[in-house]
Parts: sequence; C-alpha cells; structure tokens
Amino acid sequence: MRKKLSLLALIWIISIKLRVLFFPKMALAANFTRGEETAQNFGVHEIVLTGNGSVTNPFDTQTTITFISPTNKTIPVNAFYDGGNTWRARVYINEIGSWKWQSSSTDSGLNNKSGSFIVVNSNLRGMLRKHKQNPRQLMTDNEQTFINIADTAYFFFSTNETDWQKYIKDDINYGISSIRSDALGGGLTWDMYWSDTSKTRFNLTNFQNMDARLQWLLNNYPNLQVQIKLVPGPSSYGADETVWQTLSQTTRTNLLRYLIARWSAYPNLFFEVTNDTRCTSSYPNTRAMAREIGNYFLNNDPWKHLLSFGPTRDMNFCFTSSADNWVSYITLETSYDLSADKIQTNSTLPLPIYNEEDYYETYNPPTNPRYFYRRLLWSWLLSGGSATYGGDWDALTPYSQTNLVGLDSIPFISSYFTDRHIDLALFQPADELVQQINAPTPEGNNGPSRPQAARRGNEEFIVYIPNAANGEVSGFTDGTISSAETSRRQAILDNTKTPTVEVNLSNITGMFRVEWYRAYDGFSQKGSSVAGGDYRKFTSPWQGYDVVLRLVSTTSSPSSTPTPTPTPISTIVRCDESCTSANSICEEGLICYLTNSLPGSEKCRHPQCVEENDCQCKKCLPSETKEKCLIRYYGVFTSSVDLDLNKDRKINSLDFIKYALKL
Repeated sequence: MRKKLSLLALIWIISIKLRVLFFPKMALAANFTRGEETAQNFGVHEIVLTGNGSVTNPFDTQTTITFISPTNKTIPVNAFYDGGNTWRARVYINEIGSWKWQSSSTDSGLNNKSGSFIVVNSNLRGMLRKHKQNPRQLMTDNEQTFINIADTAYFFFSTNETDWQKYIKDDINYGISSIRSDALGGGLTWDMYWSDTSKTRFNLTNFQNMDARLQWLLNNYPNLQVQIKLVPGPSSYGADETVWQTLSQTTRTNLLRYLIARWSAYPNLFFEVTNDTRCTSSYPNTRAMAREIGNYFLNNDPWKHLLSFGPTRDMNFCFTSSADNWVSYITLETSYDLSADKIQTNSTLPLPIYNEEDYYETYNPPTNPRYFYRRLLWSWLLSGGSATYGGDWDALTPYSQTNLVGLDSIPFISSYFTDRHIDLALFQPADELVQQINAPTPEGNNGPSRPQAARRGNEEFIVYIPNAANGEVSGFTDGTISSAETSRRQAILDNTKTPTVEVNLSNITGMFRVEWYRAYDGFSQKGSSVAGGDYRKFTSPWQGYDVVLRLVSTTSSPSSTPTPTPTPISTIVRCDESCTSANSICEEGLICYLTNSLPGSEKCRHPQCVEENDCQCKKCLPSETKEKCLIRYYGVFTSSVDLDLNKDRKINSLDFIKYALKL
C-alpha cells in the first residue's frame, strides 16, 4: 500500500527541495581561500595585489611574496600577472596557526606590501608523495596511503567541454581517485600557452579556465588527484622533439617560472613532463627537454610535487640514472598487461610505478571490458603499482551518458580496501606463494592468468584469482598488437570453472580467518578458518567468477596504519549514520536524506541507493519504475537538480514536487 505523508511533513519536505533549488547552499569553509579569509590546512591561500598593468609587458614585472609559517619557515614564491592590474601569489598551507607575508617588486604598487591570515585544521589530505614506509606506494601529506585508481581525461581543461563537472561526479561515484589531463585543454599544443607570436604574453583565457576548474575540484572533490601533462610531445608519434630547442632560453625559463607560480600551490596536482614520447638515447632532443624541465621543477617548485615522464607504449622507463633525481615516480604505457608484468622490468628504482595507459574501451578495446578493467586494476594494485581505466581518450563524455561498461565493477575495488581498513603500503607482492590448482592453459601459473597475491608479513594475505578461460599467453611487442597481446585483449572469464588455489602457509603458524569477495559486484562471504603450517587449498564459493581471497591471522594487529585524526570544523558522517546535526557533512559520494517521513530521521546514503540500509548499492534495480523511485525518494534532498538513478532514468526536482503533491 502506498505510504501517505502528513500535510506538515509534506510541506517541510517540499520546502527543503525548494530551498535547494532556488537558494545556493551556504558554503562551508573553502579549501581555496584569499586575502584575510580563514584558510584550511593542506589547502591553498592566495594573495591578490594591484600593480601597474599598463607597462609594456606586465608579464615581465618581477614580484616575490615571502610567506612566513607559524614555525617561522620562509617560503618565497613568484607572483604572476593575471590581467588588468592584478597579480596573484599562492601558497600551499601545511601548518596551522598565524601566517604572514611580505612582498618585494620592481613595481612600486606591488612592493613592500604585507599581511597575515589564519590557518585552521581541516579534513584535507594534502599533496601526493612517495610513501615513507613503502617506496612503491603513494601517500598524502596527512600520512594516509593513497590508492591510485585512475581515469584518462585529457580534455578536462578544454574550454569546449561543458560536461566536465558531471564527468567528475561520475568518476567519483565509480571509485576513481585520480584523473590524467593535458594542461590547458585536450590536444595540447605549444601555441596554447601564449597569446602572441613572440611568446612573451601568456594566454590568460586558457590559464584562468584551468584555474577555475582546479579550484572547483579542490573545493568540491579535494581527494581527487590530477596528473597534468606539462608540455606537448613531438608533433608526430615516435619522433624526436623539434620545438623546445627552437625556443630561446629566456622563453623557456619564463614559461616554467609561470607554470610553477600558477600551479605549484595546488595540492591536488602531480606532474608529468609529457607522455606518449620515445626517450631512449636515439631521441636526444626529447631527453634534453625532459631533463631541463625536470631539473627546473626540482630546483624551483617550493613543494616538490611528484614528477615523471611518459614513454610510448610497451617501452621501459628511460630516466633511471643517478643524475635523474628529478624523477619521483615511474610511468608506463602497456598493451593488455593484465598481470602487471611490466612492473618487474621497471623496478630498478625504489619509486611508485604507475601504468597510466593501457588500451581504451573505445580504442583497440578489450573484448570483455568490465572483466578486463577490474582485473587490470586488481592485478596492478596487488603487484605494488597502480593502473588506469580508459574510456574515450579524445572526448570528455560523462560515464553515465555512454554505453561503456568498463567502470561498472571498479567501485568495489576502492571500497574493498577502505571498508576493511587495509593499508596497501604494508603489503608486498607475493605471487610465488599461490598456485591455482585448475589453472588455465597454456602457461598456467607462470602466465598472465595466474593469481596475483600480496602479503603483510605473516599476518595477512590477499589473493586476486582471475579465473580466466584458456588461451592467454605472455609477451609484448613494441609498435604492434601481437598475437600474445591479442590473447589477453580477448580475456574472458571461465564460466564453467570454480577456481581452487593452494597457498603456501608451511612456514607460518597460527589460525587464519578466511573471506571471499566477488570482484564483479562486491559480494562477500566468510569461509572456515584454517591453520598455518602447511600448503592449504581454498575453493571459491562461486562458479564462474573472478574472486579475491583474504586470509587474516586471528592474532593479527590491524593492517592499517594509524591515520592522524584532525579536529574537524564539521563532522564527517559515514554511510547510514545520522546527519541531523547542523555541522554534519556526509562522506564524499553520499547525500543526507530522510529515512522515513519525519524530520530528524536524516541519514547519509548513496544517492543511487534505493534499498534501505544497503550502503553498497550503486543503481536502481532493473525492475525499478520511475513512480516507485519517486515513492522511495520522496524525502531525498540534494544539492543537485537531478538525482541520477541510472543511465536511462532521472528524477528531477519538478517531477518530485508534482508527484509529492499527488500523495
């Protein structure tokens, strides 16, 4: 029977919806602040100064702002010209308390200015770093391990792309934690930096557009990291660089100084010189450009962002000499590397390894993309690296507006680790401990279909079992898709098989709890505890699925390292917890809505969850009608005009009001 609302409750609910529709929500403390505004720790603060913009070239005006932290650390940064009579200087904040600043400039209007601002604690994570405990892993400045699950969004900063906010919202909902993008806009070219042929005046339209989107990201999705390609690659694929060397040294230096002045304070950025570029000794111009840019950033970026260089597909990383200390992570491109084999051939440096591109779902796509991409990401994470989903490399179409399926199982990867408080930085790859009894042919447990395992000492083991059909073989061929690569491109589940693995626990004593997890949909099931001291067999409870097996010692200490807990300005509320308090903020990806018809029953839930108390669901059930969704959502209120229920149905606020008035 349809549930009726009291008139009072109905009026209250509609008033909430109308308030959201017609009055912008009151902004909480921004993560990007200016002037005398109170700033957030691990955020960005900007000083705006007024100078003489009518000089011959205001971009040549040299202005330095020296920031002084509460512990008296001095951080000099270059101010940059931003049009009219405006100069800006930005600082990345990593100390709580009172900050001061002082300017010096060749422009009298910009010279000898000073001020102060207050920094308070926050829930921000800060910049991305190489992990202190495990050089293969990433962490943020709050010392929390960062699980990199990436997506390619080359055109995110393009002024022609209008759905960029929706694109990000979809990525967040599907578990993406970083995106890759060209600086300034997709299809980055050298003429996008300057507005004049002499290359002395920067294109402010492009730079300001990029700033606006970065600040929106920082204020709305601060945990999402963005890898920026700093400069274009060669004009043709596989060629040596031809433009950089033609620029004067002054032009090159001015460009790099300007990029650092505008971008280095952002904690949600990390850098790549360029990508898709050959870089062996046969390409001297490219190598020289990479090293010049890399060393300039190493010596002049005040906060030492992560920086790398992207080689072409299936090539090994080039910059591994002791002189290349500007490199702080390794980037690769691969061809259907479902077993993370390229990690082994690029592991000479103790640095994080990031597979920034395999093939795309719209370009040389895998035969079974939902299976392929979840398997790719699971394998690379458990092998000590990270990988990227690629939807459409030359467009920025929100996932929910496509027919793609490659992201459909990805939310169940990040949630697996966060829900169980698993810290991957404490794990090491351990494929050698696991054998699949009914392994696929022809290469069995030595091939790409083998189980991928990681261990935390003798206390915890995580095993991803691909349960692949026969036919996959190893091998890579530069410049073409070989038969071996094609075999992995066609990877498919063996729907007839229930996988069984044998884990070598012979040198480990004690009892272990057993848990199974379906990579397809995140369903979990406990198994019977087992004792160490021998080789133990484990059979999946499900036929025809790729699965994750987890063994945890019954005497184990927690697998997650303590994460500093700041004193929050607002209370961050988890799924299914009450959000009635005025300072409650639901975790990223959740909204606060009524769980019954009366005020005071608000709880944080996933916006696409139509089953009460089910915080893992992501979409409406296939049988869910629009009318039923409206009934189930009659108490929902959100800052969005539309509530995305799935790719085919949307309920907008007008529908809600019309239907509510009929109840």
